[in-house]
Amino acid sequence: MLSSSRYGRCAEWFLRICAGLVLAGFAATALHGCSPASHPRGGGRDGGEDWRVAGDSDALWAARDTALPIPSPNPSQASVQSVRSASERPVALIAGEPLSWNELTPLLAEAAGGEVLAEVVLDRQARRELDSRGIEITADDVSRERAYLSQSIARSAGVSQSQAIELVAQIRRSRGLGDVRFEKLAERNAILRRLVRDEVIVDDAGVQQAFENRHGPKHVVRLIVVSTSNEAGRALDRLRGGQGSGPEPFGEVAGEVSIDPTKFRGGYLDPLSLADPTYPAALRQTISRLQPGEVSQPVAIEEGYAIVKLEKIEPPSGVSIEQARPGLEQEVRLVRERVLMDRLAGRLLESTNVTVFDRSLEWSWRARRQSPGQAR
Repeated sequence: MLSSSRYGRCAEWFLRICAGLVLAGFAATALHGCSPASHPRGGGRDGGEDWRVAGDSDALWAARDTALPIPSPNPSQASVQSVRSASERPVALIAGEPLSWNELTPLLAEAAGGEVLAEVVLDRQARRELDSRGIEITADDVSRERAYLSQSIARSAGVSQSQAIELVAQIRRSRGLGDVRFEKLAERNAILRRLVRDEVIVDDAGVQQAFENRHGPKHVVRLIVVSTSNEAGRALDRLRGGQGSGPEPFGEVAGEVSIDPTKFRGGYLDPLSLADPTYPAALRQTISRLQPGEVSQPVAIEEGYAIVKLEKIEPPSGVSIEQARPGLEQEVRLVRERVLMDRLAGRLLESTNVTVFDRSLEWSWRARRQSPGQAR
């Protein structure tokens, strides 16, 4: 969606700059779980194909079905008791009744296990790649990633640093990034950034584009997004009064038919630059041909069909490119590093074979691979 709310735009920016965050995925085909459809053996114990690895035993299946750690072939009595004690230990009380990990684990695995497993895969593979190159990261590198996040959101949303920190906190809450996962994310980004750092080139063309995006003219537009061309035609008729009635206000039509979050503010997008690559090229080209007050024909975008109205064009900021150059160079570097980090993360995931034994986790892992929109 072309969300214009400050939170929505910041959430999109958050995902774009967090290459190590696997929430949105890198490639739907990149994660090779051991699924029934892909395993060469047949005749599974549940009536479908058997996706156990060669030589697995009933002990492995028991571990898979109960979400317990896979036991060794000859576990000692002490280790068995330790596993049982850990799995049966209460993690919460519900109206005074204990809730054990045995009951909770399969539910957690189905709800988010696939995403978390993908993050762990990337953690381990990125660390292996770092070690193979003889490179190290420091605590300062990880701290810098946290600073990059709030600074980038402050620039993107045009808010103060303190407001950006609060926006980060909101995004963390909405995406389940508690202290443990958030720290892992910062470390993962630090590793990926270090691995691609020497490949990045900051050139004048990149700085010029960043300058136009940040300090050039801004277009104030309203937006309607609908799913089909027929819906777009009907919306345009209402805007232009094509059925014998007078034209209807853009904001009212947007509020009734648009599927974009901008509907709640009359269709208004935040002022945008035609150099901003985060907006679809077709949409920017359409806006560039409009005069203030004009409404466009429907234009095809990923979400469906968009109709835009240009309200006004705001003048450049007046800042010279030389005054802005230090910040722009850092911005270009961070954006280009992010692109290379995404690509590296994708390659690491694609090259890793993952065998899932737990039934609930395997369901989540497979569902994640099959979900639309995973490629990123």
